[in-house]
Amino acid sequence: MIETYKDDLDTLEALSIKISDLINKNKFENIVELDLQRKKIINRISQLPKSLPKNKIKNVIQLNNISISKIEEKIIKLNLTNNKLKKRIKFYSQNK
Repeated sequence: MIETYKDDLDTLEALSIKISDLINKNKFENIVELDLQRKKIINRISQLPKSLPKNKIKNVIQLNNISISKIEEKIIKLNLTNNKLKKRIKFYSQNK
């Protein structure tokens, strides 16, 4: 059980790094899949007996939730910018 726990933490850390890298590169298409994997691991870890060090897990979960919030904010901003640009292009193309 401890080995699975450690493997899950390592995988969770790797997923978090991948998500962060994708955010920095503005490549949001793969984030949903990685986030689903991350959530499965978090759920599996949260079901473990209380004797395991859950404080570290809780910190990772909090950091991941903060990262997801930042991702969502960035996606919203990018969508707004994209929509404004589309409207501007449409306006200028109609005025030719």
